[in-house]
Amino acid sequence: MEQIMAVLTKEKLYSERLCKYLNFKRRMNMTAVSFDNLEELRDFEKRHRISVILSDKEIYKAQEADIGRGYGDTEKEVFLLSEDKADNGCIYKYQPADDILSDIMLKTKNTVFSSVYSSMKREPVVIGVYSPSIQSFKTAFSVTLCRILQKYKRTLYISLEEFSDVMMIKESEGRYSLSDAMYQYRQGELDQNKILSMIEHYEDFEYIQPMKTIDSIDIMRGEEYVELIECILKNSDYEAIVVDLPVYLGIASDIMDICTSVYVYMGKDFLAKYKLDEFDNYIEKSDKLFLREKIKKINPPEVMSVQRINYFDNLVYGELGDYIRENISEVVS
Repeated sequence: MEQIMAVLTKEKLYSERLCKYLNFKRRMNMTAVSFDNLEELRDFEKRHRISVILSDKEIYKAQEADIGRGYGDTEKEVFLLSEDKADNGCIYKYQPADDILSDIMLKTKNTVFSSVYSSMKREPVVIGVYSPSIQSFKTAFSVTLCRILQKYKRTLYISLEEFSDVMMIKESEGRYSLSDAMYQYRQGELDQNKILSMIEHYEDFEYIQPMKTIDSIDIMRGEEYVELIECILKNSDYEAIVVDLPVYLGIASDIMDICTSVYVYMGKDFLAKYKLDEFDNYIEKSDKLFLREKIKKINPPEVMSVQRINYFDNLVYGELGDYIRENISEVVS
């Protein structure tokens, strides 16, 4: 059932733009509707049920007895907008729209912001990308694979690298990272709303920001990553997760257990091939021989670029993108 969020502010243009952005940028069962006065909202409510109200603090305080009343005997959830960043308990009005929605998702107790495509979800897959030698390649390949795969199934990118190149894809950092997701999971509070609140968007690319400190990565165990990934799949409509695996094989091999496929870069020089042989020996001598069926060794064209501008965009439509479209089973099947 589609839900309605009423956006009530004294600035008509602001509320209209915010609603337009939320409705077109987010694929959820929540429709945002703009209002600039309480009477108009009440008239609308006679015909439609409102689940959430996002209101200017001044308007709410002036009409608190009326605006907070729910539909029938049910209380709505009301979130207040403030022009003061330091106004505790309120949402800062002039921050990016994605951040406003993230704040609401984290604070809500009764409303579920599920995707409108959740009922269409197919059996999800987890795709690992690993290299025992060339680390910069992994990010280039993983991000390009994710963006191409997104055209066929809703896909999320997760990087477990210590120093992730993916952070340069946007001009500004997001508010939440994989550290926050893990914290919420450990507290038993990582639900659908909180997952959605942590997703970053860049055109057709969706990802959770990597952990921001190496210390956070060092204290993690492979089993925790596995549980976190499974929790995300259970509480979202993602049909695929591409995991940029860390160098440390102890953690990486644990995550490989739940992967449908693991793409491993073969390398072209002597050292790369030597490290690949060492990786093969590890698999042979470990108790994870079943991973041999998942591992798919790849030898894509080298990515050579010194320019940051449009770097990831150029990969999608360059030789690497062509290689993925022609050779990667999740894309061509």
